[in-house]
Amino acid sequence: MSRFEGKKALILGVANKRSIAWAIARRLADAGAELAFTYQGERIEKSVRDLAESLSSPLVTECDVRSDEDVARLCREVGEAFDGGLDLLVHAVAFAAAEDLEGRFTDTPLYSAIWHVLPPFRFPRVPERLLPIASLCIAGLFAFAIAQTRRSVVAVLAVALLLVDLHVHVYGRSAPGDPAGAAPSAAGRLLELPVFDPGVHYGSVYLWYDTAAQRQRPGGYSTTAPKPAKSVADRLQRLNCGDWSGKLADEVRRLGVGSIALHRGLFIRNPAVPSTGWFAARGLLAQGWRVQRTAGPVWVFERGGVGIAPTRVEPAHSRPVFCQGWFAMEAGSGRYMSETHAPFWIYGSGTLRLTFAPSLLQRRVTVDGRESLRLRNRGWHLVAVDIPHLRDVPGETRKVGLNLLRVSTSPSRGNPSPRTESSP
Repeated sequence: MSRFEGKKALILGVANKRSIAWAIARRLADAGAELAFTYQGERIEKSVRDLAESLSSPLVTECDVRSDEDVARLCREVGEAFDGGLDLLVHAVAFAAAEDLEGRFTDTPLYSAIWHVLPPFRFPRVPERLLPIASLCIAGLFAFAIAQTRRSVVAVLAVALLLVDLHVHVYGRSAPGDPAGAAPSAAGRLLELPVFDPGVHYGSVYLWYDTAAQRQRPGGYSTTAPKPAKSVADRLQRLNCGDWSGKLADEVRRLGVGSIALHRGLFIRNPAVPSTGWFAARGLLAQGWRVQRTAGPVWVFERGGVGIAPTRVEPAHSRPVFCQGWFAMEAGSGRYMSETHAPFWIYGSGTLRLTFAPSLLQRRVTVDGRESLRLRNRGWHLVAVDIPHLRDVPGETRKVGLNLLRVSTSPSRGNPSPRTESSP
């Protein structure tokens, strides 16, 4: 005998045959439960009545959960239909007051409290508009785990396994205190670095700062982003490494960017972006942007002005620093280009020497924007390798560009700088 045999259940929230509430209702009916249904409005009444009739439901009635009178009437009608008894209630109605939906979902009364206390909900892994649905699904799975066992340990274990499966990572705050500390003062759009591909979840961190700095943003996170948004992100990702080539200064101006927030913490141990935060700041300063506000690891740059000079830790001079555009180095086999534009930084002076594996691909190498291999003065230099396209290579599962085997510099005349050489 089924555990639901002879049970009486009230189902709220069925709209059509694709509703989650309807799927639950069918399973309960198959298990022997007797069901009553509600609907809201004439638009879905016929659909709900037809579905309820297929299960021989004794009651189908209208109920607007915003109305206390409707809820009271529903209770009376259910009591009459089920002889005063009710064993199960399936509540699948999503409700929020209209005034609560005028702003962001994170400002709704219940979710606001959860969002500010639990870091994983502060930095969602799904597009902002879909986050309430994802949260509801997780809550439903939690409730199901509780319903299936009376042992709390088993329920907690089930939820833990769910979080592991979803790859949930409990983020700390990207800046201490209130995000208002990182709010820009200049007019215009806000660009946040590092720029991520729209489908990379790390960009969802920026939604937290949107609660204080409600600005239009050229970047962000959305798995449903259109192709033009991805194209813009692909171009702006050069800024993550201080690479302003390709007329990016004009592009930033065209986008109406008035402030740039550098999230230095996102450059650290992040598989989606190299550790190039120092070079991103260097590039901004070279383009005339100045730090106007800081909030922990977040620096807000605005154009012009005096600005402040927070402490920056310069990378070691002994090895090149590779930007996005290169795959990780493979032991003994060099480093392949992952994009048609692949920059890196090198410290030194003299003449740059690059050794590539044999390839038919044409290449263009520039140093600090010039088609020359000369490092004019001792310091950091941006080297960019450009090719027309990527290609298939035997033994590689992805399309790649050139394979850089060795980077070296040799001193120029009258320059005592020693010769340096390193693997990429």
